[in-house]
Amino acid sequence: MSKLGFRRTLMTVRMLRAQSPELLKLMLGQIFSSTGNGTVVTSFVVFVQRELNADNVDMVIIVLVGSMSACLGLLLLMPIVKRLHGKELYRMFMALKAVTLVWPVWLALGFTQKWEMFALVVIGGVLNPSLLPTIRSIFQQTCPHGYEASMFSLLGICTVAFVWIGSAVLAMFLSATGSMRWGILAQAAFTVVALWIFSSFDFKKAQEDRAKIESGEHEVDGVGEFDELRAESQDSSLTSRDSR
Repeated sequence: MSKLGFRRTLMTVRMLRAQSPELLKLMLGQIFSSTGNGTVVTSFVVFVQRELNADNVDMVIIVLVGSMSACLGLLLLMPIVKRLHGKELYRMFMALKAVTLVWPVWLALGFTQKWEMFALVVIGGVLNPSLLPTIRSIFQQTCPHGYEASMFSLLGICTVAFVWIGSAVLAMFLSATGSMRWGILAQAAFTVVALWIFSSFDFKKAQEDRAKIESGEHEVDGVGEFDELRAESQDSSLTSRDSR
């Protein structure tokens, strides 16, 4: 199954490169976006413990405040996301993504008082959870029908598989300087690159590519191999059921 998944991923990338380069831009941008933003989020607790001497009570407050802020953010923003289409949805995503550039800069250059960590948890908790649903909505509006499973699987890989790079960069700066601040600030570079890639995304062109693929106007590279992989997947599922 792992070999089948790896081959399917390669086929999806090849098809995107050949027939839908705009979706490939979204994938690449998501890699850099999740690397920078994910590293900031996952290292936040360790950062405030080291830099602000946050104690266990502070950690409990952060968890509670962050959870409530995330729920509030989803309740407020998701109805808006559902009503937006096309370029309006894209502009909202770019605005949300641009705000996340503030997180590493604030952490690195500010954070001298404890109230700042609670303020960032509130603001970040409201905005951050809406990023992934928003880019998934953009993807849904530009992804060719019949390829959703492979495309969204690849989007998931781009979201989680490369976060370790940001952690490695953070560890490198921590070893060199003895402080997490420079490592956190370096995460801003990932966000800048992500914004640059996302800014080159053409929503109209992506929808035109989608229409061409769905209408069969041009032959989709690898479509036969996709059918072969789908058949292999079905065969393997039947085999596993029979073995039970």
